[in-house]
Amino acid sequence: MNEENYLKYQILVGVNNITRTHNIRQLEGVIMDQILDFENYKNYYGKSFNYLKNNGFIHTSVNNSGMDTVESLTEKGEDVLKFDSWENYLEDKSKNKESIVIPPIIEEVLHINDNGDLIFDEDLLLKKLSERKSNNNHFIDPNRLIELRKTINKDFDLSKLIRFCEELDEAFLNKNYLSVGMLIRGIIDHIPPLFGCKNFSEVSNNYNGSKSFKKSMEHLNVSLRNISDSYLHTHIRKKETLPNKTQIDFSRDMDVLLSEIIRISF
Repeated sequence: MNEENYLKYQILVGVNNITRTHNIRQLEGVIMDQILDFENYKNYYGKSFNYLKNNGFIHTSVNNSGMDTVESLTEKGEDVLKFDSWENYLEDKSKNKESIVIPPIIEEVLHINDNGDLIFDEDLLLKKLSERKSNNNHFIDPNRLIELRKTINKDFDLSKLIRFCEELDEAFLNKNYLSVGMLIRGIIDHIPPLFGCKNFSEVSNNYNGSKSFKKSMEHLNVSLRNISDSYLHTHIRKKETLPNKTQIDFSRDMDVLLSEIIRISF
């Protein structure tokens, strides 16, 4: 018999039997009355109690003296007492563990520990997302996005534009190219008032920008608009072709647009 496992189980039995809050020492007295040869287990008491507390088997709090107090069993603790020993509880958890199928795509991020608990590794997930994103370039240069976040326009609130850009970059990194086209279209429909214009056609045709700026805006206004319209307004067909990175990559033109917005806002 494993001494710690035996003591864990006996502590749960003791907590289940108490009718009022006990501090850790009072509870030890209860356990002493339960186990005739408690002296053989006394050295394991503190470690076993902390395991139950830290892993959610018992409801605890700290009293005014800074001492742990026990109030009752949690649902998890009650589940253990459905079995006649800690070992049988673990055996049942192990069976359930074998029946849980984790999809291969997330099997490294989620794992089941020896107690049968499902553990989520957030750090590993973030690392995998970073690796995934590194396989695709940013649509919006990260430094340009930083500049945009720092930009304050005295006449207009740029927060929606910034969010558009953040979601656009995220969609491109994750290869959601339909969303990319729709978000670019949303941006060019959103920003004309920044240039004193009613619509993006006016920005393209009438705004007094450089030749390179005008060329990029014409590209967005004609080519991008046509591609985005095909995503948004075409009915379902018998056969479809989905957009790819090459078709939807208007990142250079978008960078020219954002740099001009930043320039005229200061």
